[in-house]
Amino acid sequence: MERVLILGGCGAGKSVFARRLGALLDLPVIHLDAEYFQPGWVEPDHSAWRARVAELVAAPRWIIDGSHIGTLPARLPHADTVIILDLPTWICVWRVLLRIARGYGRVRPDSAPGCPERFDLEFLAFTAAFRRRQRQRIVSELSVFSGRIITLESRREISAFLLSGGVKLHVS
Repeated sequence: MERVLILGGCGAGKSVFARRLGALLDLPVIHLDAEYFQPGWVEPDHSAWRARVAELVAAPRWIIDGSHIGTLPARLPHADTVIILDLPTWICVWRVLLRIARGYGRVRPDSAPGCPERFDLEFLAFTAAFRRRQRQRIVSELSVFSGRIITLESRREISAFLLSGGVKLHVS
């Protein structure tokens, strides 16, 4: 694993997982949200974002955490492994609510500078609907992927994978 995409819903634990896996495999970690947003949660120009993604995936080794499904066609050809954190919706929603409560007004390490944690009802609704609305789109995008796909569906599976040093493969 030299170029790893971590996908999953908001609150699935992608950023924490990416940091832990990056430390295990000695790979640099890129948090897409930190690359995407500008201060004040401002979204970038579409073409500038596409160029930035192309720049990120051109690096020789990385873990990229973040679903950003619209950029999967640009990222997948460069990846050798995709890890999907497919946790139940209730866990993801609960984690997002905890994250907001614990970090309200502060910028998380995996967020862009100037983007403090906030309560956003639209984001919470997106989180609640992610598996129902986005899962099939991810599966469809991955149908052309020739690398390894690892799906982890519980906190226990995630912990076991990390405890194995990232070598125990749960290949879908």
